[in-house]
Amino acid sequence: MTVHETSIDVWPPEDIDLNDPRWVTVKEAAHIARVDEKTVRRWARERPVAVWTPGGKCWIDRRRLFSAEPPETPNLSGNVHSEAPPLPGILHCE
Repeated sequence: MTVHETSIDVWPPEDIDLNDPRWVTVKEAAHIARVDEKTVRRWARERPVAVWTPGGKCWIDRRRLFSAEPPETPNLSGNVHSEAPPLPGILHCE
């Protein structure tokens, strides 16, 4: 099962309802992804995961938050493995 299919998914979407739980703020996205807000803002600039309101507020599509290709970065700490279980509901809007 794939979370999002890029071949049929049009970005940016034509109809955007920011009341839909699919859309989260930068702060909420940072909490979900367990990263700093600056990282989420960088992802929003580099990846097709965000839309901006005319007032300049950034909204992140939680379905795309983990499905976009990560940028190439060197692994300076060797093999890192987390024993933390995945959190339920992160990838699915309910």
